[in-house]
Amino acid sequence: MGDTVEVWPVNSSGVRTTTTPLASIPITDGSEAGGAWGPVAAKAGQRYEFALVQPARTIHVYKEPFARSDYAIRLLGSVAIENYTGKNPGSSGAVMIRYEEYWGNQPGENDELLVNGLNVCTAALCPWEKEVNAFFAFNWEGKEESTLNEDPVLSKPPFLQGAQVYIPAATPPNATVAYQLNSRNGGGLRTLNIPNWEGTTSQVEIFWNDFESLSF
Repeated sequence: MGDTVEVWPVNSSGVRTTTTPLASIPITDGSEAGGAWGPVAAKAGQRYEFALVQPARTIHVYKEPFARSDYAIRLLGSVAIENYTGKNPGSSGAVMIRYEEYWGNQPGENDELLVNGLNVCTAALCPWEKEVNAFFAFNWEGKEESTLNEDPVLSKPPFLQGAQVYIPAATPPNATVAYQLNSRNGGGLRTLNIPNWEGTTSQVEIFWNDFESLSF
């Protein structure tokens, strides 16, 4: 209750292309099974930002351009995780989600998950047996350095991984962060460019398709 979903068309740099959102929908159902929003008329091939505007912060959600209608877009939120990943001012970060797990320890069959050119899908962080499908790249160490040290909290649950990645941030954003996926199944390098939102007030979620094309 009290949250609003805003849908913004964005350009190839992730910058909003309009002064007002395509849609602004209050979340009025606060029940356990609530949270429904929409529908919104979108265009195939257009990039969109889904902003979940909350009293304390905004979650900026980015997906690859739609190839077909989607009636089940889930905008995820966790106050505890958001407080944890946004604890260090002056830095940005993101959780990168793909429901086909990231592999980093299978030579010849690995994924590459890149943040400004840095591959975070390593053998140590993304062994296939951990089944990582949500990777948190953020400044958990509170320093201006990307060490890829494993986060001691988000590395513990199944399917999750977190590592030290430093991305300078500003309010308002003043730079673009390149998030990229080179899937083990082919399809070429996929890129989502996103503004460097400041983590204490803005969080970023990226959803990669778990397919390389619609030619199944």
